[in-house]
Amino acid sequence: MLGHPKVRPYQVLDIGELELVESAVLAGTGFDALLEAKTGSPLLAFEPSRNYYLALDRQRAPLKDSFLHEEFERISQDALRFFEGRQRSGAGI
Repeated sequence: MLGHPKVRPYQVLDIGELELVESAVLAGTGFDALLEAKTGSPLLAFEPSRNYYLALDRQRAPLKDSFLHEEFERISQDALRFFEGRQRSGAGI
């Protein structure tokens, strides 16, 4: 049945991916439109859902949850400082 030409690749979402979807839906994109865009493309249909929704979310809008957005920004800045410091010291990664 899953091999039928009218059946698109099934998509499994975990709770973290659903939070990413929620952000896009709150920004005005319907869940059905998100799934249609992902499964309608031969290149995106088999892309991990997390990667697809993260890329999509970053293009459309910042995270709607202010706590998660602030944590994301803080962790990103910490990582950037860490790797920049290692690069200056010649320590390598």
